[in-house]
Amino acid sequence: MSRNRQLLAKAIRCRPIGLASGTTTTTAVIVMEHYEHAVSHEIASL
Repeated sequence: MSRNRQLLAKAIRCRPIGLASGTTTTTAVIVMEHYEHAVSHEIASL
């Protein structure tokens, strides 16, 4: 799961700072948290 977080962090860092507002970053992190939760849930049910 941490690999996904690293990719997300890299994507945020590559984006121009002017575009990467705090709101965008926060939203991306929240989406990532939900995604990780869903994936770990799916793995647990296998």
